[in-house]
Amino acid sequence: GLSPLNEVSTMMANISAQRLDMPIPTSGVPQELKELVSSFNTMLARLDDSFRRLSEFSSDIAHELRTPIQNLMVQTEVTLTGEYNAIEYRTNLQSNLEEFGRLSRMISDMLFLAKADNRLLVLRRESIDLH
Repeated sequence: GLSPLNEVSTMMANISAQRLDMPIPTSGVPQELKELVSSFNTMLARLDDSFRRLSEFSSDIAHELRTPIQNLMVQTEVTLTGEYNAIEYRTNLQSNLEEFGRLSRMISDMLFLAKADNRLLVLRRESIDLH
């Protein structure tokens, strides 16, 4: 009857983002469902890999953004706690501007990667004369 299908359906329903690495066993599954379960397990493996890569990417982003933000905070705190002449203030502001530029480039790079991953970039092909 439908009992094996119901069992597979229940196992599928119990899968969560935290349990993507736990495929549905194919042993004991009727032959007519094995291909479906196998395809489902393959999809789970792809999802697990994607979630893992996204998590690593998010961690990398957080680390990369933390450094320039900390630099900006420290430089600003130092500037606010001291008495400086105009040249020193200008130097500190210039340093902050460089950090803001670094942050801006990093964000632009992240947006480029996100667009590339989602196939939102449109390549413009042009012929060039090599002679």
